[in-house]
Amino acid sequence: MNQRGEYRPVTKGGSPVVYEKDDVVFYNGGTFIALRRTIHLDGTPDSSGNWRQLTESMTHSYGENAPKNPNVGDEWYNTSNGLLFKFLNDGNSKQWVEIG
Repeated sequence: MNQRGEYRPVTKGGSPVVYEKDDVVFYNGGTFIALRRTIHLDGTPDSSGNWRQLTESMTHSYGENAPKNPNVGDEWYNTSNGLLFKFLNDGNSKQWVEIG
């Protein structure tokens, strides 16, 4: 998985943003993973079969230790190292993934 941040259809210069298979983006409050190489003309993450939704909503928490029993989509800010994590389901496992 490659975290790409917020979904953008085009660059500042107006060129289409190309997303590769397994790229992960945030869009309209959800987290999506690209199922194949795609651009905005193929549809947005919530409107096409080119993406799979990983999460729908999230809880934000912070502390030195990861929260117990997180839900997919939850975010945790690790206060001991200053890193932000998101709890994701990649279809094979659920895990905390560093996003910032």
